Amino acid sequence: MTVDQPKDGKAFYPALDLLRFAAAALVMLNHLRVNQFDSFSKVACESSALKIAFFSATRVGLEAVVVFFVLSGFLVGGASLARSRQGKFDIGRYALDRFTRIYVPFVPALLATIGIYLWFGLSVDWGEAVINLLSLQGILGPPFSANTSLWSLSYEVWFYMAGGAILVLLSPGAKGRWFSAVLVLASVYVFSVLSAAYLSVWLLGVAAYFVRHKNKVLLCAVGAPTAAAGLVLMQLTSASGEVDLAAFKWMGRAAPLVLFGLGLGLLVAAVSQVRSDSTTRRKVFQTGTWLAGFSYTLYLMHIPFIVVMEQSGWLHRLTVLNLHTFLVFVMNAGFILFFSWLFYLPFERNTHLVRQWLRRVAATLPSGATAACRDLPERSTPYPDVRTKACSPGSQGRK
Repeated sequence: MTVDQPKDGKAFYPALDLLRFAAAALVMLNHLRVNQFDSFSKVACESSALKIAFFSATRVGLEAVVVFFVLSGFLVGGASLARSRQGKFDIGRYALDRFTRIYVPFVPALLATIGIYLWFGLSVDWGEAVINLLSLQGILGPPFSANTSLWSLSYEVWFYMAGGAILVLLSPGAKGRWFSAVLVLASVYVFSVLSAAYLSVWLLGVAAYFVRHKNKVLLCAVGAPTAAAGLVLMQLTSASGEVDLAAFKWMGRAAPLVLFGLGLGLLVAAVSQVRSDSTTRRKVFQTGTWLAGFSYTLYLMHIPFIVVMEQSGWLHRLTVLNLHTFLVFVMNAGFILFFSWLFYLPFERNTHLVRQWLRRVAATLPSGATAACRDLPERSTPYPDVRTKACSPGSQGRK
């Protein structure tokens, strides 16, 4: 097998941790740059090349969404489908794992966001907060205006619910088939309202899981140019207040997004084969795994922290890009990373403890409890569950 094996034999993919953190960092840098610097044409810089490079590197927040959806499809959807094909899929454990993975960090982050807004006397739309808590943003209402990055969580939740329901229907003799059928029908409606292109991207991640043992050189040879083409087309079909991109509107957003997801899926399958078979590589992967461990919290909290920096007078809109302002940008990014890590410690870091507690509580229920109620051992792989970190396609500010 071409991936690292923990003692319990479960595969994990340490190289994907680096990809996950890099994508999370790009989302944060995109939002930070939009809030710290004025638009491209209004920012002065002695070097046009450096200015273009800086704005281009901090303009790919939405593309990072695709990275995380592909990773989610690969690590969650693909692995679950593989277990289903082996007759080992456990819907109870799947549901409990997905629920705790999302909500243990999310609920404190939502409350913290509301608290920050109230502290600075900013208005809070309580209806939006409830809709986002129920993962119905984009379906029954908009993303939480106080933290627009939360738009992607509804996608992730419905990926999980639709995927789990389909796997139940594919499992002979499984309980809850009628409920699963209703959930699948509900998912059809949901993705007729949301963008089905993101569902396609997630499914490409699922498919990538089953080609992860193919020749990695071939996967890269096909995946890299495909992803590059998709990336360029996503940029050309995006909204811009600086460049007239009307000539590319006919193309729409879905096709470039799916093309980018296809290339990424092949690259993820190739990168998953990279092993920590040297001391240097092992240290790099250990650092990547540590950084990726709080990347979900980074996604949830980077906008609230930017709000704190703005409201406290620390963050100002700049019109000059030079060494000094760039270092200030790097320092602000460091602050956001540090405080995200602090926020991770009491909540996301303890997800497994909440999961264990819920299993113990469920074990006291009547005998009809599902396998999730049994005191099953926690996953021992050092690779944390993947989560989408994303910036809103309507608010990321690709200036």
